[in-house]
Amino acid sequence: MSSSRIAGRQALGNFFRAMQPERAHWYSIIMSNQVTGCDNNNHYSVFPPLSKLSSIQEDILKQVLVHCGLAMFRKNVGFSPLLKEWQYFITEQQIPEVEVTHFTINKKKQIYNRLGSWNKGLNPPKTPADIWAAAQANALRVPRVCIMLIGERLARKIGSLDFQPIINCSGKLQTYSEDSVSDDGSDDDIMEDSESEKEKEEDMPDKEQYPLLHSIYSLSQGHNILNRLIKEIIQFNGSKVMTYDKGNNTQGTIIAVPQFRSLKGYKKEFKK
Repeated sequence: MSSSRIAGRQALGNFFRAMQPERAHWYSIIMSNQVTGCDNNNHYSVFPPLSKLSSIQEDILKQVLVHCGLAMFRKNVGFSPLLKEWQYFITEQQIPEVEVTHFTINKKKQIYNRLGSWNKGLNPPKTPADIWAAAQANALRVPRVCIMLIGERLARKIGSLDFQPIINCSGKLQTYSEDSVSDDGSDDDIMEDSESEKEKEEDMPDKEQYPLLHSIYSLSQGHNILNRLIKEIIQFNGSKVMTYDKGNNTQGTIIAVPQFRSLKGYKKEFKK
């Protein structure tokens, strides 16, 4: 993990930690562009986004969340928070007073953070569902918080981070590698064009089962990451034959060969 990413995660952790004395509420991690079947403005007032809470521009905060590994950007979809990454982040930063969960409103899944502290008498624990129901019944009072100083502290820290934004000032996607430039010299999108959020989530290796791959995927901002990684491993190895330790004092062998449509092609290849 880069030093800039670590600094960004620490700054966010400190901001959330400083929120603990305030009255608890659930906040949208990213401003929702569309909440199907309901009033977007109503959702915005019921679950204020972190950008409003911290007084940091929404576009800037989205870039920071991607840089810190807490959100991703996808073509034709935009920015999306990563629920599992937020769970890891809360454990990593040792901020058990912060919660993260999801709640579906009219088939539109949203992810929320709980910041601040509950009070059994004045502000008892609630779920996003409880808050939404209270808002629909015109019985919700969103707590006011006084966090100008800690918001300014977070803004200064974010301003000192050294990272390249996903989207430049002109609104166009940035590219980061040779693989993200097409044959005609035009720039392709950073993230591959996945058809659904489920497909993209499956592409992200599980952090506990594949810690090294997960780290590589989190730090890489291009597309076809696994393919590029395999190509680099083969080039670095300098041979088409690679051996590795499988465990239990046994070794495995990986042989790089061209892809053929039938077994006949592989038989000819192995006869060489």
